[in-house]
Amino acid sequence: MLAAVNLCSLLWPGFFDTWNERLNDQFFSLKTSYAVFAPPYDETVVHVDLNNTSLRDLKDYHPTRAHYARVIHNLGAMKVAVQMCDIIFAGETSAENDQALLDATRRSRDVVFGMAFRLSTAAGRADGIENPEVRDYLRKTAWTIPTAVETARFYHGIDPLITLVPLAEHSLGTGYLTLFLDPDGVIRRLPLIVRFENEFYPSFALKSVCAFLKVPPEKVGLDRGSIILQDAVRPGRTQRTILRIPIDSRGCMRLNFAGPWGRMKHYNFSDIYAASDDPDLLDQFRDELDGRITLLSDISTGSADMGQVPIDETYPLSGVHANAVNTILTGSFIREMPGPATIAIEILLLLGVTALSFHRSALVTAAGTVGLGALFAASSALMHLQWSLMIPAVKPLAVMVLGWAGLSTWHALEEARVRAEIERARQLAERELEIGRQIQTGFLPASLPTPAGWEI
Repeated sequence: MLAAVNLCSLLWPGFFDTWNERLNDQFFSLKTSYAVFAPPYDETVVHVDLNNTSLRDLKDYHPTRAHYARVIHNLGAMKVAVQMCDIIFAGETSAENDQALLDATRRSRDVVFGMAFRLSTAAGRADGIENPEVRDYLRKTAWTIPTAVETARFYHGIDPLITLVPLAEHSLGTGYLTLFLDPDGVIRRLPLIVRFENEFYPSFALKSVCAFLKVPPEKVGLDRGSIILQDAVRPGRTQRTILRIPIDSRGCMRLNFAGPWGRMKHYNFSDIYAASDDPDLLDQFRDELDGRITLLSDISTGSADMGQVPIDETYPLSGVHANAVNTILTGSFIREMPGPATIAIEILLLLGVTALSFHRSALVTAAGTVGLGALFAASSALMHLQWSLMIPAVKPLAVMVLGWAGLSTWHALEEARVRAEIERARQLAERELEIGRQIQTGFLPASLPTPAGWEI
């Protein structure tokens, strides 16, 4: 059974993977429902939301770049550490509004803008980018990371859509906003880095974290299963550390969602906008936002990008980037149990079922198997809730159930065979007794019926 299940896993990996993910989604929902298990939230990360309330306050349902410019300027005056602008300002609008946004970005000097790639498993070339200004900017800002680690399975970034180059050049840089969906349409992980020609390009979240921790591209490295940030230091501190971010073979990090959308701190776009006219309000926000990472996004009805995550079927996608940053800053990484350890668990469960199967009572065997499965499932849940360790529980459970079914079938057939042998032995004994009685009485018939399967 062990070999059969693992062979099926190799032939149809998506089957077990999807059910494992759905089971862990249930663990995630349980985790975020109880404060004792909830992942840590670093209050350094906050949202600035252009929501329906802000649109009503602004009395303008079509904010211009001048509105964004004023908010970016005010956030800079509030001394935030990094502004994550989850909006791609790709084309030109009016010269006045574009210039206002450029001036605000230049003065603030703390903005990271978004851009987008199409993720592909095949490499693309920057020569294929029509706009030479965009091609040159991307080549200039790509990360050169010398590494002996195999990166052939990393996604390649192609067909870029970027923020206006003059705007990007006066910011802290750009990172791609592209998200990765699992086969069932749920966002559970984020590609932190992709291949771009012979170099690499960072995600929006990774670029923002590096800007916050003062880690330049030359201090970013790749090790087996990890992205390494060297000499990372938080604002206002002096102690530098090495931060290891676990990734999979495609460069993706699993997201440890801190909780529902309301778990993180949120500010209204319109309140930050209005602070220009109210010195007291500006001072209040400065006290609250000094040194923070603010994620600016449009979540108004009809404008917000929504998607399914383990804890919510309609979650604003800007929260995915915020949770990625929070996961890295808190170090609350989700780790997956390695394959050899999973196989060891499967063997132990199979041995446990085998030991139970020798009990004479089929009911006791079935109850013991159910209890063993429940104990394993509870242990898997505890590992996820308490230590953020994901055990692919479905395959071991499948091994256990199929093992129980196979052993029960074998025992049933064996018992049927033994009963048949006992019945044949009984019939033979009765025949021999009958022959003995006939001999004693002096009458022996010419023939007696012979039990099936026996010869005399």
